[in-house]
Amino acid sequence: MQSGSRTAILAAAFIACSVVCAQAQARPVVRLLMGDCQPLATESAPASHPELAEYVRAIVVRQLARPRRRGPVEYGFIDPTGDSAAWHRGALPGPAPLGATEADRISAWRPWIDASKADAIVEVRYAAGTAAKGAVRAGVELQFADVAALAPVVHAIAYRSESDLRTALRKAAEAAVSKCLAERLVEGTIVRRVGRTIILDIGTKDGVHVGDEFAVIGLVDGKGTVVGRIKAARVYPHDLEAEVLNDNVEIATGSRCTRIWFPSIHVRRNYEP
Repeated sequence: MQSGSRTAILAAAFIACSVVCAQAQARPVVRLLMGDCQPLATESAPASHPELAEYVRAIVVRQLARPRRRGPVEYGFIDPTGDSAAWHRGALPGPAPLGATEADRISAWRPWIDASKADAIVEVRYAAGTAAKGAVRAGVELQFADVAALAPVVHAIAYRSESDLRTALRKAAEAAVSKCLAERLVEGTIVRRVGRTIILDIGTKDGVHVGDEFAVIGLVDGKGTVVGRIKAARVYPHDLEAEVLNDNVEIATGSRCTRIWFPSIHVRRNYEP
C-alpha cells in the first residue's frame, strides 16, 4: 500500500473516531432555576421554622452551584436570590399554598422562567422527627420540575440521622442533590403514530420500563407546551410502543417526549421521616 493511501485511510479513521466520540460525549443541557423550599406537613414544630427553610435552601444552592464532575446531564444553575438575579427585578413568588398542583407552582414562577430561559425549577421539601436513642432523623425531598412538561422529571429523597437537627438536614440535603445530579433525563422523539399507538425512538437501552409515562411537548404559539401524555406499553431495546392517555391537540410525528416522575404509592406527602 502506498504511503499516501495509508495516510488518507488513517486520517479518515481519525475523523470518524472523533465524530463518534463527540456524539458519545454530547449531553443534554438543562438550565435549573432555584425555586422554593418548604417543610412537609409534620408533627415536628421545629422543622417548620423559617430559619430552617433558609438553611436547607442554602445547602441545596451551594451544592448545585459548586463545580462538579461530569454526569449524565449538564446543568446550568440560576439562584434568583443571588448576584445573578440582575436580569429580573420582580418579586419572588411566596410559598405554594397547600394542595397546589405542579402547574400552579410553575405558573407562579413564570416571569422568572421566561426571563432566565430556565428549563426546570428546583423544588425542595424537608421534614424531621425523632429517631432511636434521642437522635434526630431528617428527610429532604428534591425534584427538578420541567417547565414545559409541567411535571417533575428528576426526583430524589434522602434521610439522615444525627445528634442535631441542622447536621441531619445538611447531610440529607447534600445526599438528595447528589442523587438528582446522578439521574439522567429520559427524552425521546415520536417517529410514528398508528391510531392511538405512538412509537418512540428510545427503549430499554435508555432505561425505559413498561408503565413509564411521558409528557408530549409540542409547539403552540411558538412555545413548547404539553399537548398530551402517553404511557409505555411495550418496550424493546431501541424503541417502544406507547398508548395515548390524553391529547389536547393532535400529537404529531417529531414531537419531543419527556419521561415524568410521579410519586409511588409508598411515597407520602405527609410523613414523619
